[in-house]
Amino acid sequence: MENLKKMLAAHSSEEPRYFGLHMTVKDKRIDANLAPDGYMSGAGYVLSSESLKRLATHVFRGETPNCSLHANLTAEDVLMAHCLHQVGVKPADTRDSEGNIRFSHFDVETMANGNLSKEFWYLRFIVWPQPEVRLE
Repeated sequence: MENLKKMLAAHSSEEPRYFGLHMTVKDKRIDANLAPDGYMSGAGYVLSSESLKRLATHVFRGETPNCSLHANLTAEDVLMAHCLHQVGVKPADTRDSEGNIRFSHFDVETMANGNLSKEFWYLRFIVWPQPEVRLE
């Protein structure tokens, strides 16, 4: 939590941004137009106050196409990106000063060991490759 608070302190809560592990749509089963800026995935994502306000005042009131909780267009994280994009909310760069990501799909041991093959799905979809990931 301390690291998250420190990262968020560098951003205004009034910015229409959201934070997480930035992924790109490359899966042929998902329409890339749903999330043209990519989407945040993994352990979770964080919305600024302004982003939450826009979600509540526009998306939840049905003012944005295909943003119903029952839209069933795609995975929840891609749908969230689609809806946020429609109200002008952009993904934020969550890397630290050394280019390392701060959000992850994996446990600490996997991230520390970095035993990921070049074909591993994660490396094909992540927007910002980690500098320390060692490939087999």
